[in-house]
Amino acid sequence: MAPVWNRPASAWDAIRGVQHEAQSDTNLTPEQFSEMIVQPTWAGTHVSPETASRAIPVKASCSLIAGGITAMPIRVLRREIVDGEFIQSPADDNDYWWLLNESPNDDMAAAQFWQRIVTHKLLWGQSFARIVRKGRTLEAAELVHYHNNRVQVVREWDAARRRNRITQYAVNDDGRYFSVNPEDMLHFRGDMAVGEPPRSAIIEAGKQAIGLCLAIEEYAARTFAHGGTPRIVLKYPPGTKFTEEQKKALKDAWLNSFGGSHNAGLPIPTSGADVQKISFTAQELQMLEARKFQVIEIARAFGIPPYM
Repeated sequence: MAPVWNRPASAWDAIRGVQHEAQSDTNLTPEQFSEMIVQPTWAGTHVSPETASRAIPVKASCSLIAGGITAMPIRVLRREIVDGEFIQSPADDNDYWWLLNESPNDDMAAAQFWQRIVTHKLLWGQSFARIVRKGRTLEAAELVHYHNNRVQVVREWDAARRRNRITQYAVNDDGRYFSVNPEDMLHFRGDMAVGEPPRSAIIEAGKQAIGLCLAIEEYAARTFAHGGTPRIVLKYPPGTKFTEEQKKALKDAWLNSFGGSHNAGLPIPTSGADVQKISFTAQELQMLEARKFQVIEIARAFGIPPYM
């Protein structure tokens, strides 16, 4: 299947409402969209914008950066020429000040809007906001944010300029397809070349640290779900044989008695069995130290001092 960002024909079909085989690709869920730009890691986990946001250090880093940017007011200036001099003065009474600092649209406040813009830029590498005009004028009435999987960038070859350029944005708003001209879309682009799939330089650089963080969290959660005990085997004397039914009954009885955090007791083997550990404990793996180090590594990837 060709990448969604590399198929302008399907975008046109989606806009025109044509029932095309690849039309559903422009109606991806955030999880499906993230799978297309997934980053495999050495820890065995797959890092995507969706999975990365589940890591607490990543979530905290995005909230810290987005919160800092959101807290800063956006100035609107009035430019005038007075007595031959170019003068700038605050224009807090302008409608754009309210649009950028208070309410970009009827559905959200400016803080929530910019929080989404910055978070998507950090995790997905780009973000989109549509400029809704007042009637047929050039005056902006609203700013509407769209998730990255809802927007497809359409590029066409410009023979005069000898390069691919953006001709429009194909938008899927809950099954309603329409096109947006480049001058009506705020496209906050990341560090990517023309024709490359959208990606976040931060996620790509820190994918190993994020993947290890997710793997450690999963390991710790599964360990506590089994009463905090490491993986073990039951060793019976030589010559002891069990049927498949007996093996299943023994496994079920063991899990019912000692499995789960609510059964975090001392396992007592019977019938001459001996318990042998086949995995490391959290102390042996230095899990706590590893988790602290991953927080520092992820903070470095986002350019945030670890103490924050």
